[in-house]
Amino acid sequence: MGRMNEFAHVCRTRRPPLIPRVQTNRKDRAEELLESLGLNPPRERVRDLFSRIKEDDSLDRREKNTLIRHLTESYIAIIGEKVCASDYRTLKSEAKLLAEMTRRSFIHMAFRLLKIRDEELYREDGYPDFKSFLDGEICLSRSTVYNYIDIVTYFGVQPVGQESDVEYSKLLPLLPLLKSDNPAIPKEELKAVFVAEARVKGREELKRLANRYKARYGLTKPKCSSVVKFLSKVRKQLPSELDEEDRRAVRDMIRYLTRLVGS
Repeated sequence: MGRMNEFAHVCRTRRPPLIPRVQTNRKDRAEELLESLGLNPPRERVRDLFSRIKEDDSLDRREKNTLIRHLTESYIAIIGEKVCASDYRTLKSEAKLLAEMTRRSFIHMAFRLLKIRDEELYREDGYPDFKSFLDGEICLSRSTVYNYIDIVTYFGVQPVGQESDVEYSKLLPLLPLLKSDNPAIPKEELKAVFVAEARVKGREELKRLANRYKARYGLTKPKCSSVVKFLSKVRKQLPSELDEEDRRAVRDMIRYLTRLVGS
């Protein structure tokens, strides 16, 4: 069942309210919105439609989610990641709207923010730097935006955009490897592996996988075992000169450790 038909089905099968007139009005309005969405509304109408859906108290959460999901997909189909406006005002408007939509739109938002940053287009609004622009215009934390941009930069717009079933946050642990200057790191191979694994594995599993790669290519130091840490601590605390009692204690410890390691 298509999304438009799905929404219409929800409207038809809903239990009738106490006042039939309200149900009739709601159904008429919903159908009108869906007809507009189905026709791929022009860019300038999308923000108004998005606001109307969010602010309409006569629509319940399920209805709003259905409408917003369809609107988001229609909007992305209109703009497309390759059809990117060149003027600052349009780029900013699209990035702000995409930031308010579902997480599936992050790739398109990030692509526009990346262009605003690299070409310093934020200066048209009087912002001295990109950070100030983000604080003043985008309703997301800086760290979130930078994560979006890093995913676009290091994984590429097309590869990530085509993987709609992969959560971008699952790819974050691999970024230190992709940012590394180590020529021995097979970055393209690791990206392909990580995207494939992200479809079927959780965040913690992917973190462990990334940590193994980091250790393999020298980005992290191997963790010392508790025994190594203990012996290192003992060695540092031993005095440079030992009296007879200390020597006996050390010899006893050596005999114990020799039996422990079996040689």
